[in-house]
Amino acid sequence: MADGNRVPDLGALSDSVSLLGVNGVGTTGIFPFNTLRNKISDYSSVSALKASMEPARGDGSEWRAGSYRYIENSAAPEGTYIQNSAPVPIKFVPLPLSGSLVVPEYDFAQFGLSTDENVDVSADMQAILDAIGPGIFIFSEKYSIISVKANDWQIFRGVDRFSTGWRTLPGITLNDGSGAISCSFNVKSGLTYVRFENLEVDGNATQTTDYATDYAVCFDP
Repeated sequence: MADGNRVPDLGALSDSVSLLGVNGVGTTGIFPFNTLRNKISDYSSVSALKASMEPARGDGSEWRAGSYRYIENSAAPEGTYIQNSAPVPIKFVPLPLSGSLVVPEYDFAQFGLSTDENVDVSADMQAILDAIGPGIFIFSEKYSIISVKANDWQIFRGVDRFSTGWRTLPGITLNDGSGAISCSFNVKSGLTYVRFENLEVDGNATQTTDYATDYAVCFDP
């Protein structure tokens, strides 16, 4: 109720400075727009969010960049966040696009990896894979990498098999990790399940050592 009327019966306002809200214990009250603004902040793209100079709004605050959502977390571990350009950078943890808590789905674009063909993103991509663990990782862009190792129960999925994936030479090499072999994705023997699908490998797709047979059915580039 508001002013003795049911809220649904009230007319539309052309402008407002606050909302009618209910907190976690059921108390109704005025919720100022600036309070809402302090909890949700929107940017047009991931690059715009990373370039922003805004100060922290507090752990748990939601930030958005395009269609991606992030939660502010000052204690986020390495590889699980991006940060802005404020004097004290804010750590933004991407929220999964979908999937379960056990096998969440992320897009590498959420982490703001460079798509410049001359920039090697191996270290950043590896940090993401190591920090998140099991999950589905989407390639909505094409990235340049030298060497990245897949972990167990990780699925790599392209959006378009002709333009999303990774670029490097000599391409994809499977080995047991015992030698310094130039490769793009290194899949070590003994993992339970790894899969690559619907993506482009810009280079030569090669398989070396007997370990290649362990994952022969896991590749659908």
